[in-house]
Amino acid sequence: MSVWWEACGDESGFDDGAWGGCGLTDGHRLLTFLRRPDVTGCGLHVGNSDEPARDRLVLDAATGAVYAGPWREARLAVIGQALPAG
Repeated sequence: MSVWWEACGDESGFDDGAWGGCGLTDGHRLLTFLRRPDVTGCGLHVGNSDEPARDRLVLDAATGAVYAGPWREARLAVIGQALPAG
């Protein structure tokens, strides 16, 4: 799944490759993560209240890892991922 901040509506957005939406996720958790010192210095732009996102965070459900990249590449990554069995 990928997540970002959507300027239109000023809410967090998500895309799981099949479905997406805005305002249906916990925006406070996303903002808390984005404000971490090790994340703020990365040069990512996952959106804000005034500008659309250039990048997205990709969350790997199998490993719990978080990746980041341009939104088009993130979109392709989530289209190709599958949830772990079980």
